[in-house]
Amino acid sequence: MTSHLFDESSLKKATQSRDIVVALSSGPGPAGVAVIRMTGTGSHELIAQFISVKKWRYKYLHLTDFSYGQFGTIDRVLVAFFKSPNSYTGEDVVEIHCHGGPFVIESILKACLKEGAKNAGPGEFTRRAFLNGKIDLTTAEGVKEMIDAHAQHQWMAAKFLASGGLATLIAQLRGQVIKAMAYLEAQIDFPDEGDTRHLHLGQVNSLMEQTKATVERLARSYDCGRVCREGFRVAIVGRPNMGKSTLLNYLLGENRSIVTNIAGTTRDYIEERCLIHGQLVRLVDTAGLTSTNDVVESIGIESTKRIIEDVDLVIILQAKNELPEDIDLSEFKNLEESNVLRIQSKCDLIGTKWDRADLEISCQTGLGMDFLKDTISQRASTYLRRLPESGFITSLRHKEALDQASLGIQRFFKCIEEDTYEELMAFELQSVARSLGEIIGHVDNEDLLDRIFADFCIGK
Repeated sequence: MTSHLFDESSLKKATQSRDIVVALSSGPGPAGVAVIRMTGTGSHELIAQFISVKKWRYKYLHLTDFSYGQFGTIDRVLVAFFKSPNSYTGEDVVEIHCHGGPFVIESILKACLKEGAKNAGPGEFTRRAFLNGKIDLTTAEGVKEMIDAHAQHQWMAAKFLASGGLATLIAQLRGQVIKAMAYLEAQIDFPDEGDTRHLHLGQVNSLMEQTKATVERLARSYDCGRVCREGFRVAIVGRPNMGKSTLLNYLLGENRSIVTNIAGTTRDYIEERCLIHGQLVRLVDTAGLTSTNDVVESIGIESTKRIIEDVDLVIILQAKNELPEDIDLSEFKNLEESNVLRIQSKCDLIGTKWDRADLEISCQTGLGMDFLKDTISQRASTYLRRLPESGFITSLRHKEALDQASLGIQRFFKCIEEDTYEELMAFELQSVARSLGEIIGHVDNEDLLDRIFADFCIGK
């Protein structure tokens, strides 16, 4: 992409990081084929001592024996060489395609480590690609999301990031802000020059109005983008012994949560992921809502209340063999009635019908379960259908940066209303450009990079 994705501090750290690192890039196996990746200056020469190929072509697979020490030939492998800067990391890179047996993989890695390579850390290869200007920060995040994708909508969100879609959009916005800053600087530095007489504050105002509209639209897309990336989060709540854990197990298709006839068995929440009609759903089995003097159970109930405020759908269960007793939701200010689904469970038993129930189910007979799955899938789909084709965000980090940019834009327009100095307006635009730049990687905060790359797999 662009060659100016980092500041001087990050560039210095990138040039200092020239250790050769190696890691298994494919799955841990056993498998038919495994891929071991190495990057860093000198990686080509390090590998050359293990193989019979002495003159290699770049971006070409060489069939050769990999030999080392007492074992002699460890495996017949394919080796590909990539020359800096035309590689994934921007450095010299080698990929070894070997058989995916644990002994073969371990032996090749040990040979590389004994000859001077170091074990790569989580996300080391993608981090170097970012620091060397090969990709921006959102593209790096997209690589991780692509690896983690379990469903089509997760893949769609990851693809938008990994392909540079968000980076392009943010770069355009940042470019508009910088252009507006240039107009202001021209008026500040050369107020009497003929070249600046035609420049009016209206031009700056127009650029920032466009930027404001796009920034706000992107920020609003977060809720839908989050569901696309993380899945549709559903909390199963109710009084003790209403069948919450049984419902979780049924939807998962396995006994994940303990089920007994003893009220209060679930003391803390349990969260599991599953696919329902192709939609990624995160199910949360919560502690029963009740009055109790038990300290542990009270802590579980408090966590349930926090979860209710933080999910996309709340399923309230009321068992048919229990007297109907609705749960008071008035204390949850952020919970909308449209995000609540009331279900009467254990409908294979004799009991009182709950008039407020939206649906009746039985995990024993399967009554209503197909309709419940359809309902959850449809609710999740409403978020995905609202994703704007013009671009969206999926990360809280992106949302927070956009919110900061939006505040800067508001302060800029307040400066215009109050007819303040152009210097103050330029200062606010600088803060907007800085907030937008943080999204794509114009940062000098090493801690931020550590957090982003910490969750990567080792070989990526």
